[in-house]
Amino acid sequence: MKEQTNSEDYVILLKNRESKIKFYDRARKYFAQPFIKRHFNVHITGDKKIPGDNSCIFVTHHCLYFDSILLGAIFDKKIHGWIAENVFSKRKKLYERLELIPIKTGGDENRENRKELMDSYKKTVDLSLFWLKHTFDAVATTNDGLAECCLDQAGNVISLENRKNYSGAVNLAYGSNQGSEKDILVFPISCWIPEEHRRELLIAKGKWGWRGLLYLEKQRKIPCRIYVSEGLSPKNYDHKKKFQDEIRRRQVEGYNILENITKS
Repeated sequence: MKEQTNSEDYVILLKNRESKIKFYDRARKYFAQPFIKRHFNVHITGDKKIPGDNSCIFVTHHCLYFDSILLGAIFDKKIHGWIAENVFSKRKKLYERLELIPIKTGGDENRENRKELMDSYKKTVDLSLFWLKHTFDAVATTNDGLAECCLDQAGNVISLENRKNYSGAVNLAYGSNQGSEKDILVFPISCWIPEEHRRELLIAKGKWGWRGLLYLEKQRKIPCRIYVSEGLSPKNYDHKKKFQDEIRRRQVEGYNILENITKS
């Protein structure tokens, strides 16, 4: 079966990679971990499910704007996080050295912009597939956010339909398992922080920048709970829509578990 990834475009990334890995490890040790430890009290459930000897896909729901920094600080696995292209371009050399993956978002819905968006998305997916097939690293994407959760009368989250931030994680999962002996799993990840902090830190409340940093500097040890669901294989689903629905269901289930923990 023909590989979906155009390896010729990206194989150069595997050369002289040792310095980038060292740079990532130092950034994790001296920036990401101290940053998270300073501002958050993190409790993780289910992290032992993540394979150390295989690549995988993380699907978060934008509980925080800096999902990849949070996951990179707490998981012992190199993460290639998806990052908005307009943010990536501002610090391109840094983000390229960290091996993050730019993705174009938004834009007008006319035909010309739509084509540009889809061409850019294909490059994002191709690069993601390259890392998944050639390393033991993880690719971290986001899907619908929980900025304004749809709740039932008991206060449980019942829907993630409030934000349309499509990640392509399902297509990525199917693509990564085609022509590969690896069984690359998708791990739905739920994250909970208190509502008063979430309002300030979510991307839905405005562009991330000095406002968020200044807010964090006033805070110490914000409670942060993370739930990692069981890994899902696309091989067990005969339709992409069923797979997507299961990812969302697991995230909602995980989020409700975290909320119930905080109530008890």
